[in-house]
Amino acid sequence: MAKQNILWSVIPHGRIDGRWRVSIVVSPRLEPDSASEQQLGSFPEWLDWPRTVQGIGFALRIGASTVRLKPLAADPQLAPDSALWQHLFPETLFVSGYVFRDFSRVNLRSYPLRNVLGFVRRHYQSLSLQAGGGEHPRLLPRRKADPTLKGMLAELGTRTQKFPVGDRTMELPLPGFDRFHERPRQGDGPRPHEVAVNKAVFGPGSCFKGRVEWPKEPGHKTRDTSFPLRALPADWQDPARIRDGSIPVANAAERERRAQLMEQFSGPSEYAMWQADRFYQRTVPTTEQLAMRRPGFENMAPAPEPPQWDFHQRVASYGDHPQLLRRLGLVLDCVLEDDAPIDQALDAAIPATGLMQLQIESPGQHHLVGGDRFPRTAWLATKDRFLPRPRSEDHADGLLRLLHANDSHVPGDQDKEPSAFDVYQLDPDGAALKTVDFLLSAQRLVGKHWNWVPTARSPTPPATTSRWRRCAPVASVSPATAARHSSPRRPQPPRRTTTPSSSRPGRRPTWSSMPKTCCAATASTSMTPATGAGARCSSASAGIRPCPRRGRAHATCHCRRTRATSRAHPPAAPPPRPTTSTCTRRCSAGAAGA
Repeated sequence: MAKQNILWSVIPHGRIDGRWRVSIVVSPRLEPDSASEQQLGSFPEWLDWPRTVQGIGFALRIGASTVRLKPLAADPQLAPDSALWQHLFPETLFVSGYVFRDFSRVNLRSYPLRNVLGFVRRHYQSLSLQAGGGEHPRLLPRRKADPTLKGMLAELGTRTQKFPVGDRTMELPLPGFDRFHERPRQGDGPRPHEVAVNKAVFGPGSCFKGRVEWPKEPGHKTRDTSFPLRALPADWQDPARIRDGSIPVANAAERERRAQLMEQFSGPSEYAMWQADRFYQRTVPTTEQLAMRRPGFENMAPAPEPPQWDFHQRVASYGDHPQLLRRLGLVLDCVLEDDAPIDQALDAAIPATGLMQLQIESPGQHHLVGGDRFPRTAWLATKDRFLPRPRSEDHADGLLRLLHANDSHVPGDQDKEPSAFDVYQLDPDGAALKTVDFLLSAQRLVGKHWNWVPTARSPTPPATTSRWRRCAPVASVSPATAARHSSPRRPQPPRRTTTPSSSRPGRRPTWSSMPKTCCAATASTSMTPATGAGARCSSASAGIRPCPRRGRAHATCHCRRTRATSRAHPPAAPPPRPTTSTCTRRCSAGAAGA
């Protein structure tokens, strides 16, 4: 047999004509017992609910007193309408059985809107003021980058590290924001960084715990329980403060896990931007999708069928339309016939607080009270207001506490009045996505400036090239080798040039006018293809002396026209770049003295 449960909630709704007013919200739950009962015709009360609810008498229990409720004379345009109900809820409307959904195992993905927009507003103001002079902020070269732009990128994880190489120091970029977009190591699936976050947060073993707070009422025991919170906190937490106990952690065993999770982010700005990026980038393209140059129309999935909304989904969809709910009889406005209980509470204290609960005095001819539920509502009353009691300090008199909330850009030397809310005149979604795209482009340009693209697999660069892109790997150089190759070399006497460097007399030698073979060797000289970094010219086997430029520290043939190799040599730091004319003269001298 079909069953029904109705939840009757009473909400304080101010005063009207000197009387305290409440609104009754009707929340039905229909449960068919078999497939033949999965239609609204199996529930006679709901075939014409406006007619059913007109015969029900209500009362309100406030503390130890019971007060009758009188229906408020509504506007004729908002009176319950049986014809409208039957039009929206016909007898053949599908009714789905109620199935409990356990949301405790649902991962909650969000991002801190206030932190993201605060970062965008702060840096957009600084950059726009600088660009007002007619010049855009400069990004490259790195040593001449604009300090404002450089500081913005530094907050978002653009960092560098200096490596000593002999008597010099080389500055290299560390992995940036693109490490969060790294492809899976094997096949398709989630990204490596996503796997680590899911293991620490989005699972039954989450290192964050949520607390259930029970209302503290007289005569009732309070119970505090915790559960795994499958969501990231809005604000980044300093790992050092987590470890030393400055940030309280309920379970000491989870302290290190939480610290290791926060260590994956360089700071609060990168943490907020990553959450915003992850909120939109929810799927990882598969290998087949990446290999597809353009989408095709073969083997396309059929179009999804439109969902068939049942009775409960239709009722829930009208929740943002209070006037429609009143015409359907799902919201009823009433006034108290006797204001004494609330007036007496106001005489004792202002504001007055308490609990109220709805009661049905007469169910009428068509209503069955067996499955009805009546939750209690905490109320707060003053001389002019009657409203639900807020749980937090974010509300005042039933409204958001927007005191001192504004969108002004307060200078750093002035203190801003504290406020729980801020006002932003921009699109938060577009601002977050554009900021992430700009960050990725800027960090890749900075990485290309050093000719090294950082990845999460190599947090310290195993090899790199100099600004001229001719330096051998430096990370594998031992201190002894670097010191040996960085020692000053014995100066060599200059040699006369016997091979012209260009076909036109008086023309300054250029790289395009260099000989096509290494060390001015003839075309008949046998050359061996290069096998990688650290290769040298093999012209010594043909009776031609190798190029003396940079000696053993040079990794490839300096002419860069023919890559040849005989054996690999330990790399070293690059000395200052020589001029083209000197390089040509040395190459020509080496060929003449062979």
